[in-house]
Amino acid sequence: MSSYLVALVVADYTCIDNKIDMPVSKTSLNSSTCARSNAFNQLKLASNSSISLVVYFEKYFNTKYPFPKLDHIGSPDFAYGAMEK
Repeated sequence: MSSYLVALVVADYTCIDNKIDMPVSKTSLNSSTCARSNAFNQLKLASNSSISLVVYFEKYFNTKYPFPKLDHIGSPDFAYGAMEK
């Protein structure tokens, strides 16, 4: 995994937790989608989108999702603007 795909986040976030039934691996995947409390109203859309996408790609590639969980964090803009810089 590329190092820029991993982030350490320390903040007061609100999260939605889900269990996703994976179609290829026939297992359930734990997923969390987190954001600042003032962006809580956007969490449901983000969570539903990530569930749809991970299920779609597991079916499309006919390959088991390789990790034990899937976490998403919505963060405000920061000094660099992107993790690639």
